[in-house]
Parts: sequence; structure tokens; C-alpha cells
Amino acid sequence: MKELDAIIEEQALLLKWNGYHENGLQNGEPDGAYKEYLKTEINNLLDKDMTLLDTEPVTFHTFGFFNQKKDIVLFTFRYQYDAFLSQLSLKEVEALFNGIPLSVPIEQGSDVWNAKELYQRVKLLSDTIRSTVREDTENRMRDMIEAELSLLKECGYNDASLTRKFYAEIGKSGKDTGKKHDFIVKGKLQTDIPAETMHYRLHYYYHPSSEDLHIKSVHAEIDSISKTFIGTPRYPIPPANDIHKYLLEEVKKRPAVKILAQLQRENSQTKNHKRKL
Repeated sequence: MKELDAIIEEQALLLKWNGYHENGLQNGEPDGAYKEYLKTEINNLLDKDMTLLDTEPVTFHTFGFFNQKKDIVLFTFRYQYDAFLSQLSLKEVEALFNGIPLSVPIEQGSDVWNAKELYQRVKLLSDTIRSTVREDTENRMRDMIEAELSLLKECGYNDASLTRKFYAEIGKSGKDTGKKHDFIVKGKLQTDIPAETMHYRLHYYYHPSSEDLHIKSVHAEIDSISKTFIGTPRYPIPPANDIHKYLLEEVKKRPAVKILAQLQRENSQTKNHKRKL
């Protein structure tokens, strides 16, 4: 297998000249590890079929550490092995960073990019894509929030603080995209009479990955009289003004209820007194 060792040595030198060596990539691999990886892969091919007539693909991977080891790149080297001609040809080098791949086809040795250059290019590509994705996500989130706020305003829930609270809550939810989030935003419906101010809590469900946002309920209160209304896609929550009118009616009933209860208690006491007599 001296001939195989020679062609592997040739490929290892090509990688080393371009910075793909154990020390250059700072990955802790022992010196000569790449040659052993290639030799193992080719021997595996030969073990399967000692009469290889066609070229066969050979692949091996290694990691590179850059930017004071803060950035990790997975390099993949794709070869073609011709057993008949005893040739091993590098056909492609791929760098994978933050899930973004960048491949360089190789026709001749001069096509191989230096390891640091390939890292810098795949990092730039990754940063550009992530920036675009982040911008698109922020735009969709803004459109979603503004659409929901518009619906709320149509229903009379137009507290000026709702916008800020929506952005804050959904912004926090976005940090864990795989988990649904329930959150509450508070507001109030004010009138010329302070005692008739209605405080409300809007309970929402939001799932970041599906960007599903819908209201579950509204809890409203005036002067300690409160009620919760459940919202569904078919029957959404009532308009704020309708809830306000309903609670005001309940508040107005309260003195009458107290008087009626007092009369009932007095009547009961009178009956008991007469029985004793």
C-alpha cells in the first residue's frame, strides 16, 4: 500500500498548504490525523470490492475553530478515488457555519480556498442570511401585532399602552421559539366619570414557530364588579363598550340588591320575633 500512502500524502500536503491542518484549524487533532482518515475511508472501499473499476466517492469531515475559538466551522472534503489509475482527486470543499453551507468546486489544486478565507466567506454569508431572516421575522411580527391592535381598536380596546406591551411580551416569547406562550396585556377604558373607568386584562396565546396569535379571554372590572368573557374564533370577545355597559348595569344593581337583602333580613327577624311571642 505504499502507492496509496503516496497519493494520500500528496492530498494532505495540498490541504496543509491551504491551512487545513491540525494546528491551523486549532481542533486538537493529532498530527497526521487527516491522512489516517483518508486511508481508512479508502481501505473501507477496497474491503468491500477489491476490483473497483469505476471512481468512487470518498468523504471526510473535520472541524475548524476561528475567532478565538468562538466560531466553529465543519469542513467537508469530497474526493473521487480511481483504484485502476491509483488517483485520488479532491472535487469539493464545503464549509458549514451556523447551519449555512458554502461549497467550493475543485477542478485543480489552485481552486482550493485557504481555510481562513473560506471561513470568512461562509461567516459573511451566514451573517447576511441571518440578518435577512431576522429582518423578515421582525417585519412579520410587526405586521401581526399591528393587525391585532387594529382589531382591538375596532372593538374599543384602544388603550395607548397596548402597543408597547404587545411588543414587549411577543419579543420575550421569541426567545423560545419551540414553546407556546400565554401572556396578559392590561388596559383601561376611561370615561368622564372616574368611578366608571373599566380595567381589563386581555389573555393571549402565542406560538413563535407558527406565528399563531389569538385572544383567549378578556377579564373586565368596574368598582369591584368583574366578569370574564371567553373568546373563540367563531365567537370573539365582546366589544369593550358592550362589556362596559354590562358592568355599569351590574354596578347600578348593587345598591338595590343590598337594600333587598336588608329588607329580607328584617322581615325574617320580624317573623322570628312574632313566633317567640
